[in-house]
Amino acid sequence: MHTMHISNHIENRLREIAQRCPLDDGMGVHIARSTLLKIDTLPKHYISECERVPSPEDISAKRNIEENIGYGFNAYPNPTNAGLTVNYVLEEGQNGRLTMMDISGRIIRTITLNTGKSTIELQLNGVAEGLYILHVDVEGQTKLSERITVIRP
Repeated sequence: MHTMHISNHIENRLREIAQRCPLDDGMGVHIARSTLLKIDTLPKHYISECERVPSPEDISAKRNIEENIGYGFNAYPNPTNAGLTVNYVLEEGQNGRLTMMDISGRIIRTITLNTGKSTIELQLNGVAEGLYILHVDVEGQTKLSERITVIRP
């Protein structure tokens, strides 16, 4: 009986962890989810708010806000299955860097950005399906930080 109580406690804790955002809480979220897949007779898909694929309305609203503020940085399409188009503007003398990381923080791609207005076609061949973080930093300040979803057909 005592063992069952501990098992229930552990199972409840795993379910709590599985509901969290893997982008914030890391690999432990995925481990909890995969462990629960072995326990549950009817698998449940855990997706936190941070993993939700944005609706076209969400994307449009975000782009309108960015354009009105004048950031000059955006990445699309998201989700993607082949690559990303990243638009940016750097003033003369500014240093910029684009970094793409997986959810555990491992760097997938790093690109130095050139001065001026430019577009980069970031190919994602060989990148596994999943969630990634795209950062654009200019002079040490983050200008774009976006969750990118890579899907495979």
